[in-house]
Amino acid sequence: GYGYYDGPISFSTSVSWSHETTTRWTSPTKDFDYFRSGDTVNAFAALGYAWNSNFTTRMSALYSYTWSNHTDFVPPATTDHTFVLEDANSNSTMIRATFEAVYAVGALTLTPSVTYMHRDHNAWSNTDNRFIPAKEAWTVGMAAQYNLAEQIAINGRVERTWLHVSSTLLNFPPVPTLDSDVWLVTL
Repeated sequence: GYGYYDGPISFSTSVSWSHETTTRWTSPTKDFDYFRSGDTVNAFAALGYAWNSNFTTRMSALYSYTWSNHTDFVPPATTDHTFVLEDANSNSTMIRATFEAVYAVGALTLTPSVTYMHRDHNAWSNTDNRFIPAKEAWTVGMAAQYNLAEQIAINGRVERTWLHVSSTLLNFPPVPTLDSDVWLVTL
């Protein structure tokens, strides 16, 4: 990662690359490569500006891309296993961008924010062992913190998210088009 700070301006960025190892199928009669997730690259950038000692704005963006998986393929009428790259990438690209303003006065800090997230198509998460559908979401919210003492604070957040999940009837299990309006309140 890289960070730059000069007076009221701050900037940071990072890039990461991950490579998964291969899962092997082991049986009494045969061992073979079974599955390997595609490599993943994540890129993050954030830019901030301190307008004065009480007011700061920040923008951040995250881009994540995972290449195609390698899977076990058994051709028809044979038991030979071939480890191949999948024809269509079953992973997805995800983009998330956030803008927030931080206003601090005395013991109180208020942080309104807006976030946009887009996942271009469906994906399977091997880490979470679950299906992740294509989606688009907008979130607006307000976080607040009140410091009661040096080591004691009360935190709260109110957010509203508008979520659109694309129809994926070709996958199993099928996922219908879904539009949600979600409220989150924490204290």
